Amino acid sequence: MTPSDRETQEDRREFERELLYGEVGETVGALLAELGISQRELADRMGLSESRVSRIIGAAENTTLRTIADLGLALGLRFHLVAEELPDREQGPTAGDGPLPPWLH
Repeated sequence: MTPSDRETQEDRREFERELLYGEVGETVGALLAELGISQRELADRMGLSESRVSRIIGAAENTTLRTIADLGLALGLRFHLVAEELPDREQGPTAGDGPLPPWLH
């Protein structure tokens, strides 16, 4: 692996992380709007500062699975993890892997 390959791989890794953080923030923000719950109320329910909730919704920090579970409890729901095949899975570190299991589709 060349230095350029490593940089590209790290860029992709960062992109996938940011995408996931953004999905969490967008989902929580939409739920708050739909349910009529303020960030302040959510922060109180979670025992967090309002600024921390704002950073979560704004995807400005690494949201852990623990925090996502806490968000769900505070909103009365459970988040589910859904795995999805990357469109370019045949490139990068998974290039030599076999097909994904059928139960994943």
